[in-house]
Amino acid sequence: MGKKFLIFFPFAVLSLSPTPLVAQSQETPKKVFQIPLEITSSYFVEKPKEEVPKKFPVKPSIRLSAGKVGLIYPKEVFVPHEKLKREGGFFSCGEPSDRELYTTALELFNKGDLKGAKEKFISLLYRYGSSPFTLKAKYYLGVIAFKGGEYERAYTIFKNLCQGEYPFSWKKFACYNAVISGLYIGRRDYQSASSHPFWKHFLLWLDGKEDGYSFYGKLNCQTLEVPYRNYCNYLKAFINPSQPPNGLSSDYLQSLKVREILLSLLSGRSVDPQKVKRYIRDPKWGIYLEYLYTYYLINWGYYENALGYIKDLYRKDRKKAVDLAKLLIVHRPELATRVLETISDPQVWEVYIKQLYNRGEYRAVLHYAPNLLLYRLAGYSAYLLGDYEKTALYLGRLRDKNETDERVLLDSLLRLKRWKEFSAELKKVGNKYPDLYREFLGWYYYYRGEWAKASALLKDTLYRAVAYFNLGAYQKVLALLRNDSSPTAKVLKAKALLALGNFDGAIARLSGLSTSEALYLKGIALFAKGNYREAAYYFEKLLHRTKKYPNALLRLADCYYNLREYEKAKRLYLKFIRLFPKDKNISDAYLGLINLYLATGDFSLVEYIYRIVERYPNLVSEEVKLKLAQAFAKNGQTQKALNLLNVLLRSKDPYIRGEALLTLAKLNPQKAEDYLKEVISIGLPELQSRAVINLAYYYLQKGEKEKAKRLLDKFADRVTQVDKLVELYIRLGEFKKLYYLLQELMAVDNSYTKVAFEVAKKYRRWEFYKLSLYSLDPKIAAISAYRLEIWALKRNDLRSALKYVLTLKVRKLKYEPIYSRAIFVIVEKLHKEGYISDACQLIKEINERYLNPSQRLKVETIKVDCER
Repeated sequence: MGKKFLIFFPFAVLSLSPTPLVAQSQETPKKVFQIPLEITSSYFVEKPKEEVPKKFPVKPSIRLSAGKVGLIYPKEVFVPHEKLKREGGFFSCGEPSDRELYTTALELFNKGDLKGAKEKFISLLYRYGSSPFTLKAKYYLGVIAFKGGEYERAYTIFKNLCQGEYPFSWKKFACYNAVISGLYIGRRDYQSASSHPFWKHFLLWLDGKEDGYSFYGKLNCQTLEVPYRNYCNYLKAFINPSQPPNGLSSDYLQSLKVREILLSLLSGRSVDPQKVKRYIRDPKWGIYLEYLYTYYLINWGYYENALGYIKDLYRKDRKKAVDLAKLLIVHRPELATRVLETISDPQVWEVYIKQLYNRGEYRAVLHYAPNLLLYRLAGYSAYLLGDYEKTALYLGRLRDKNETDERVLLDSLLRLKRWKEFSAELKKVGNKYPDLYREFLGWYYYYRGEWAKASALLKDTLYRAVAYFNLGAYQKVLALLRNDSSPTAKVLKAKALLALGNFDGAIARLSGLSTSEALYLKGIALFAKGNYREAAYYFEKLLHRTKKYPNALLRLADCYYNLREYEKAKRLYLKFIRLFPKDKNISDAYLGLINLYLATGDFSLVEYIYRIVERYPNLVSEEVKLKLAQAFAKNGQTQKALNLLNVLLRSKDPYIRGEALLTLAKLNPQKAEDYLKEVISIGLPELQSRAVINLAYYYLQKGEKEKAKRLLDKFADRVTQVDKLVELYIRLGEFKKLYYLLQELMAVDNSYTKVAFEVAKKYRRWEFYKLSLYSLDPKIAAISAYRLEIWALKRNDLRSALKYVLTLKVRKLKYEPIYSRAIFVIVEKLHKEGYISDACQLIKEINERYLNPSQRLKVETIKVDCER
């Protein structure tokens, strides 16, 4: 019984015509012919996930600077110490009535009765508008307003005096005071400040237009009068704390103490908490000092204390409290819930949620982020959790998407295969991100299986190789991945080599890989080489992962079948059927049992499958039913075979229908001609060939040679079983057609010259020696040339005879004794015909030991003529 060998077909072939899973043979098969469709059919490597940020920046932007913090504006303005007598005296310019009123106001002012003084000064201005005391009265009213905190009124008074047309001795002080009063109402009066360089540079320094170092260098306090000189000295101490203050008011001294605390905090030096608390309670210093102190408590790790201050600060300045709350959550996430109980601000929540994200608590992020409209955080978290539905939902709600947002959104829609939404989103990014558009257009075609378009757009060589693999361009796969040694690339190259039939190459590529897929492919490659014992070793390694690699169990059964360990094979086939009754390869297991039956005669197996077919007709593939019918036909159970075959005649698969007809032709010779003609009409090349051959033999058996000839005239070009066709032509005496057939076959396979040689020899068809002359076998070629020489001489065609002999010489076909005899024959003929010179040139090629005595004598005679 002949052996049949495992053959692997490229994907292109598999996709065009179904291939039987059991070797076609009239004998009991010895080896299962399992085509591993999972190797050569569509292969898919999942697109790598997009990179999303694993961390979001959460460091709150807190700007800390001593700057001018703690600075107080001037608390003093020039107050004249003026005294007037009621009659005459130093100030006696005005009328007695206005003078007396002014004197009364001045006395009240000097006593501290600012309200009474204000009334008198106003009365003076109302009653004596042109009095010489009006300017001074206005100045006093400005001082009263300043001391009373009426800075807007004070500024108006001093500004008018500063800009007034009439000079008076206190005018420059009025300008100074206008600058000072303006500070309290948020005005920078550079016009009034031009009255003295100090005030101009002071305002420039306050506005940040002059640095502290430059301003400090310009402070010449001696040019200012008291109390402005005091403020100048205060500023020098404020800017340069190393300069000890001298003779400053308590307000200025307190400011400098606060300044000292602030600078200590900023430099990281410890401070007295009690002193800080005392100043914090003063609303004049408290907010920023409390803010800064809390900041450093957080950085020093005093989180509980910081939380208390944050709660207090939240009542005073929410923005500063929110900033510190965010910072505290960053430093101490465990306090987040307590912070949020007090400060449930969206900004604080955002920091908390970012912290959750940065710690990898993506489910918690998904719980909170959508409610705060933090869709990017929600979308990224869902993506990292593999929840592409929610990723698409939340990132789809983002208004201003960046490139990463678009990537992740498109990737999610791609994996969800929501093509309409994907296409709409892709269209949006076309102009903004053209490279992204091109890339994801490639992925679109890749996921939809449009491999040619995908291969043109994708840049990654691995995925382009996958596309080419699915196109059946295995050589391109190998070329693309030539320098890629990643495990995935090695597996893909191995699959390509398997598809090309290079099993040793596939095994070499898988060297060093121990993944389940690599083990499985090694097993397949060894199985293909016929090394079933080694293949079984790798398949057995995968039995613990049978759920993921069920085919390993099936291939292991095939191995044992081919090793003729039929009981093991039977047990594994049955196990596969029991564990995976709905697997796509279940029919392979049924086929394995059928082949076991053919090999062992264990009829219970076929009955077992037949019962399954009867009970579950849709469970078993038509291919299995066909093989089952063929098994019944082979074992003489004609009726069961006919039952199955008649059902298969209704198959939509032309291959199945054709095979059924071929089997029916054997079972029912009376209708064989009709069945075989129908197979020919189906048009499948392989089946047509067999049907034509079988029908030709059918006609010969019935003695209808003319029908057989007409059949071959029409369908000979469809026959792929050329040996059968050769035999038919011989039996039909169609030697001319046989001649041209062999001529075509020899162009592809030189071994057919031997067929031509045998035809020529057996049927004395000299023309076939012309074909066998081109044999690569020197014996066949030499004998053919010799026979053609003899044939030519019989026809008195000396030229042709000489041509065949020279063919022997030129091709160096020195196959003895044919070579020497052929040369002798032509030499003798040339000599006889008088071509002495030609005969003498060839006679040297003769080895006389291969001639008989009479031939040797003739050679000697010719040599004598040659010497003349």
